[in-house]
Amino acid sequence: MSPLSTAALCLLLAAQALASYKFGYDVDDGYYNRHHHKEESDVYGAKTGSYGYSDAHGIYRHVAYVADGQGYRAYVSTNEPGTAPQDPADVKMYVKPANYKPEPAYYKPQPAYYKPQPAYNKPQLPYYKPQPAFYKPAPAYYKPEPAYYKPEVSYNKY
Repeated sequence: MSPLSTAALCLLLAAQALASYKFGYDVDDGYYNRHHHKEESDVYGAKTGSYGYSDAHGIYRHVAYVADGQGYRAYVSTNEPGTAPQDPADVKMYVKPANYKPEPAYYKPQPAYYKPQPAYNKPQLPYYKPQPAFYKPAPAYYKPEPAYYKPEVSYNKY
């Protein structure tokens, strides 16, 4: 084998090694609901993994899958209401009856000792600041009565 073909083979294997991966997560919300997924890929591009969920009522679904040169194949385990063990395409369904009875939603009154807290966001009344009222008397116009001058007739003896 020549040094050039050996180097090319090493580069090809390194590129394939970089193409493989693994990831996964598992989330539990603290209320008995769980969701998970994990997947890995090999250097040839084949992927295997699984995902699923379960809830507080006991309903679950788990899907394991393979995706490679032969296609996509899935294996589903569930007890979801309304599912039947039918196998569409390359999927195998494993269905169990659910032990699930939804609880009716009844009105639950608050206990007698419940007292709501006062609301602290009371609206503020607008601040009223009266303006001072200044006394403005109406102008009084002076209109005297006309005084007519009547001269007296005087008879001087000169």
